[in-house]
Amino acid sequence: MDHDRYRAEVDTLTALCLRRLPRMIDPKTGLFVKRVDGEQLKPSSTSVRYSALTVLGLARAEKAGLASSIDLAASTRALDRARPTLGNSGDLALVLWATAGLDRRAAERALEDLLGFGTLAAERDGSSFRSTELAWVVTGLAEAIAHDIGHESVVRRRLDEAYGRLLQNRGESGLLAFESPNNRRLSSRFRSTLGFFDAQVYSIVASLRHHAVTGDAAARDTALTMGRAILQKQRSRGQWPWHYEVATGAIVDPLPTYAVHQDAMAPMALLMLERETGLVATPAVARGLGWLFGDNELNTSLVDADRSVIWRSIRRRNALRSAVYPLKLARLAGAGPALADALSSRPLLAIDREFRPYHLGLCLYAFAELSASGDRKEQPSA
Repeated sequence: MDHDRYRAEVDTLTALCLRRLPRMIDPKTGLFVKRVDGEQLKPSSTSVRYSALTVLGLARAEKAGLASSIDLAASTRALDRARPTLGNSGDLALVLWATAGLDRRAAERALEDLLGFGTLAAERDGSSFRSTELAWVVTGLAEAIAHDIGHESVVRRRLDEAYGRLLQNRGESGLLAFESPNNRRLSSRFRSTLGFFDAQVYSIVASLRHHAVTGDAAARDTALTMGRAILQKQRSRGQWPWHYEVATGAIVDPLPTYAVHQDAMAPMALLMLERETGLVATPAVARGLGWLFGDNELNTSLVDADRSVIWRSIRRRNALRSAVYPLKLARLAGAGPALADALSSRPLLAIDREFRPYHLGLCLYAFAELSASGDRKEQPSA
């Protein structure tokens, strides 16, 4: 591991995030836009979910002493104004998580809405229990306990319920499925066999936060199991695969490789795991950044520091973008790995030229403290 290169890449990323994010706020709502597309960097709509994730990173950056021109109080007020429109348990939990340490009143209202949600299915009165949303619920409730928001006994019961529900989605490999199976829907039964990268990293964070506020050592062990599993699946160039088989842990499809996995989501979970358990993860995180900065299939950096852009992914070209389900079926027939490799050659790949604010927010969440620390020899220019 080249420590100097790693630190320079971290500093480049955090500086880019702090430059770009002020330009991604919608002036009418105060929320962050959902995404920015193409070489023209055209903004598209707004997202409460992405805004909450972005605020998490900005708050971490501010606490670490990294300067930003964004008014966090205004951002939390925008989240609070949008809260009554939310019909997803995960979105409410993200607002709770984001506001718990910034705006007590807003966090109390988000907690009240979340506690009244019902079964904690992803959608109100729904029947789909998705791992990512459940992980957000666990983390949001853990942050409520950590900041003494709500009645602890009530929040604790709901936390234990949500965490137990999350663990029901684990396969034999220890990885989390997209959702629990719903026998009335074929798509749900199918997706209950697939694990997505986001579910693993958010569940690592949720397990560690559950352990922190409850002392449940089993939750810490669960986080370690998931962390070791995804570390074992990192590919030769440092890529973090997106789709797994939860029964065996096998990679179903390595593509797309998302930039947010490389510089935000994997570092967020794995560096937290390293700090709290001692599991060695920094070399793998550094390899992931190397992929982002050009050690990848296209030998092209996805980071454009001059324009303050991090492009979204390396993916298959348009006609081949939705290959995961055919690859899943092919794996059942024993031909999955060979077909996946055949569909991953360089001529079939392209850079997806869009990016989203939560990517930059979670990058700050992962790296703000490291970037602000004084153990590097000199501050590289951004």
